[in-house]
Amino acid sequence: MKHVCSILLMLACWITGSAQTTINTTIGSTGYSGNTSTSTNSFVTFVVENNSGGPILLTDVGSQSSTSFNGVTATLWYSSTSLSGTVGTLANPTWTQVSSATISGITSTGVNPFITGMTFLIPNGAVYRFALNVNTVSIQYSSGTPTPNNFTANGVSLYTGNYQISSQNVGYVLTITPRYFTGFITFAPAGPPCPSPGSLAATNITSTTADLSWSAVSGSVGYEYIVDQNATVTSPFTVTATTLTSFNKTGLLPSTNYYLHVRNKCSANNPSPWVDYSFTTLPPCKPPIKFHVTNLAPNATTINWDPWLSALTYDYIVDKSRNDPTSSTGLKNIATTLDNIGGLSENTWYYVHIRSKCAAGEISNWSLDSFLTPIPCRAPVIKIDHINTDEAVAHWEGIPTAHDYEYAITTSPAPPALGTKYGYTAVHTSALYDGKDYYIHVRSQCNSLGIEGLSDWGTASFKTFPVSVGNTTTADFGLTLHPNPAQSQVTLSLSGSPGVSAKVEITDLSGRVAKEQAVTATKMIINTSDLAPGVYLVKYADDTRNAVARMIKR
Repeated sequence: MKHVCSILLMLACWITGSAQTTINTTIGSTGYSGNTSTSTNSFVTFVVENNSGGPILLTDVGSQSSTSFNGVTATLWYSSTSLSGTVGTLANPTWTQVSSATISGITSTGVNPFITGMTFLIPNGAVYRFALNVNTVSIQYSSGTPTPNNFTANGVSLYTGNYQISSQNVGYVLTITPRYFTGFITFAPAGPPCPSPGSLAATNITSTTADLSWSAVSGSVGYEYIVDQNATVTSPFTVTATTLTSFNKTGLLPSTNYYLHVRNKCSANNPSPWVDYSFTTLPPCKPPIKFHVTNLAPNATTINWDPWLSALTYDYIVDKSRNDPTSSTGLKNIATTLDNIGGLSENTWYYVHIRSKCAAGEISNWSLDSFLTPIPCRAPVIKIDHINTDEAVAHWEGIPTAHDYEYAITTSPAPPALGTKYGYTAVHTSALYDGKDYYIHVRSQCNSLGIEGLSDWGTASFKTFPVSVGNTTTADFGLTLHPNPAQSQVTLSLSGSPGVSAKVEITDLSGRVAKEQAVTATKMIINTSDLAPGVYLVKYADDTRNAVARMIKR
């Protein structure tokens, strides 16, 4: 009947069905020049390196003896880190005891199997240093420089003097003279190679953290991993053991390439080959830089900034406080680096707080910038004064941001396309026609925060006084006012009789008519109690004559 191994027994079948291999040092090639003392701290050391492609089981270790002995104790120790120099004390944590055996019935010198029947597993790719001690008896060693000093079979090498620091070689511990192990090791393949994890991945990468994972391996007893900046695992190394298949790695450096190294553990001493995966952390999540304001207006503007490499979106708030925002009130989140802002007030400082929102919820600190809104370029409010038959004076309050003005005098209420540039706030117009309607148009040329502007036109109208045909023959005609300044009433006196359709108008300096009534006598009382305090023009006109006088109302 054909023997078939089940999956659960595959490893045992592999071990029991595999042939053993013995590696011997070339005994006698260099002669024997001494033996160990009877000290309990006397050791002969050697190194085993497994590059067979799978784990091996070390089953027997033998060494040259110099005498017969019976009933003594032999011990074997190993270390995966102390691969050079003297053994030191085996109490050191780097050394672990492999086996202990009582030796019986050895009655001749030669190579004897001091430690037998072991199943010590050496993983593929591992380099172990061993220390052999036999209490109270002598073990022969080789001195000088053996040729060769390493021996290989089936991908496994036995080194007898390949490691040296300050003349301390793999050899006898209690002397500075190099000593070399003479003997043999026997091993057998331990089974199929331990499978490595797959599907290594790094997700949710930030500037300082990453979620690292790999696929589970059936039958695993655990995993070991390393995160560093080396492309491959090199000795010495420190592993982290876990039974999970993912973890969050913190404390990484921004903008740095890292490697995840993972191996599976098929048993305590049977790890898989390392598998490697590289990933790069993001740049640090920092606030945006190079803030700009464009299209600045008294009540609106456009803000923009340079994109930050690792930012996915941005939060910003525009307010009147220099302090960082403490709530989400007014917070706006956008994916671009430009936005239009409205609803602003003129001549007001505003503060702009911006922060980057990066991967995996990482948020930067706030940046702080500011801008001042300009004052709008306003049209002047024009007043007209000193109206006569052929002249008038226009004046206005200065506009705070105006550096110049334009004005034009027309007979049409429609503003002109261009005016005369002017640097004052009053203009005297002359050489006008009598009795004609005129319009004066004025606009401001402004500069606020370096922004040039041109206001709308401000317009005021007035009419020059008419000149009658007989005005030159009645030069003695005129009017007087008493009292002047007036309070509740004023008496108007003419120097001649009123003519046909005579009337009087009281206007303010802008030309607005405040009071009008007919004139039927050379003297009349006018009620001024309903007039606001100020300066007024009292204008008399009939079919042939006109006159004007200034009145002050208190």
